[in-house]
Amino acid sequence: MRAISYTPDWTADWNRLTDEAKNGTFLFRRSYMDYHSDRFADCSLLFTDSSGRPAALFPANYDAASRTVWSHQGLTYGGLIMRRDLNYDAVDEIFALITEHYRLSGATRLIYKKVPYIYNVYPSDEDLYVLTRLNARLTARAISSAVDLRAPLPLSARRLRGRRKAVREGFTVKGHDADISEALAEYWAILTQTLASRHQTRPVHSVDEITRLQSLHPLEIKLWTIHKRDTSMLGGTLLYLTPTTVHAQYIATNEEGRRCGALDMLFDELLRKDFGNRWFFDFGISTEQSGTILNNGLLIQKQEFGGRAVCYDTYALDF
Repeated sequence: MRAISYTPDWTADWNRLTDEAKNGTFLFRRSYMDYHSDRFADCSLLFTDSSGRPAALFPANYDAASRTVWSHQGLTYGGLIMRRDLNYDAVDEIFALITEHYRLSGATRLIYKKVPYIYNVYPSDEDLYVLTRLNARLTARAISSAVDLRAPLPLSARRLRGRRKAVREGFTVKGHDADISEALAEYWAILTQTLASRHQTRPVHSVDEITRLQSLHPLEIKLWTIHKRDTSMLGGTLLYLTPTTVHAQYIATNEEGRRCGALDMLFDELLRKDFGNRWFFDFGISTEQSGTILNNGLLIQKQEFGGRAVCYDTYALDF
């Protein structure tokens, strides 16, 4: 194996392997990763086998102040993205190259955010065993909630009551497939207000950033909204579609929508929708501060839709 520092000359190979990998999602395409290149110093690596064929990718950024390599600080998850036929011995060899490369570059620590298993199209835990042998430490564990779309659990009585209330109000669910910039802007205003008033935070993406990302990935980033009889928007969810999983990247509704069960109706409909044979619907994490603080009310809501626990794990490896 050979380690190569990523440059734009490798973009086509990088994106091709991202789409063919056993644990890749569109978040690793350069068209997605590079939207915040001004905030994160890229130090990604690409690995080629003895025939010169790309075998694995390592999306990463470097924080010079702490001499820490992150995989990846600007993404939900990261880690080694592997060609489907890669086995344990190959991954072990690649990790030796990773640690040597970054140590020689002056780094002293690697933060590794493992891709959750529900995003894998083929078993991909070789990296976990290598990390164990290298004495990496589990430093964060967040809990997410996912529904197995192949055999979903029923909604709770409370969620069904909310759905019936929304139906009585005459609400309608709408998917946006064409030019969605106007709908995204309207939804982002609801999302921003909701996050500010209820959680004292704001969306990770600005409306301009998410509009650009959606235009670059129209098949993977979808907006679903719910509306009153007069067509005014009550809320919705922005979905990220990966080969195996539908992920609710953002969820929000206004006060009227909360009172009248808008999200209950929305997710009841989405959980029964055919998303092209995808296996899971991931509602996202319900924790803060590296998993040490649990938002139990949020977790309960997701569980009432049939979601059950999937962990998002982060490891630290000192060189």
